[in-house]
Amino acid sequence: MRNREEGIKIGRAEVDKSLLHVVYEDDDVVVIDKPGGLCTIAVPGHPEIPTAYHMVDQYVKETGRKRSRIWIVHRLDRDTSGLLLFAKNQQAQNILRYNWDAMVEDRRYIAVTEGVLTPQQGRYESYLFENPVTKRVYSANREGGKWAATNFYVIKSSARHSLVELELETGRKNQIRVHLSEHGCPIVGDTKYGAKYNPIGRMGLHAFCLTFHQPRTGEIIDLQTPIPECFTRIFEE
Repeated sequence: MRNREEGIKIGRAEVDKSLLHVVYEDDDVVVIDKPGGLCTIAVPGHPEIPTAYHMVDQYVKETGRKRSRIWIVHRLDRDTSGLLLFAKNQQAQNILRYNWDAMVEDRRYIAVTEGVLTPQQGRYESYLFENPVTKRVYSANREGGKWAATNFYVIKSSARHSLVELELETGRKNQIRVHLSEHGCPIVGDTKYGAKYNPIGRMGLHAFCLTFHQPRTGEIIDLQTPIPECFTRIFEE
């Protein structure tokens, strides 16, 4: 089993509970730093594969009341690591899910790209469409897609890669992966969207910042996690 920075291999065996890193918790929500390689929810047809939902649900049951459970609020792709928010009651889930744009003040990612991203900062926007057969997302015309916008800032670059900070204006499926790929710099390790090699042993995408309103009190919860060491290591070699 790999360490939590590089991602994990999952199968029929239970995921090591030491991989569950709770970043924030109160009576209404719990936020974890999900390792890469762990699905948010069950894969259709594969109920035996452990998920972040299963791990957090077990944690809440073990540390709270016997009838405690959690509710899905949003998702991260299997190979994306970082901050993942769950609700601990249905009222909190409803407030967060149905008022997501108003409840979330800031949501940012760090990515390592295959190729050097230019210009150094800017904004990508397009209408995204998911092919129902291949499940691959791509930019389409306005009539066939959902509008998506991603702001980006290049932190550093080498001869072959860029380390990029990305801010989501919208939260479409595979949005960052598609926008970077369609501008000539897919995320390292993201073979679905054109990456040719994988120098860090995982997909180079990490949700490092999440700022949201506590659903009951309205208090601002501002959370950040460090950039994975494997992301920065390749710029030092």
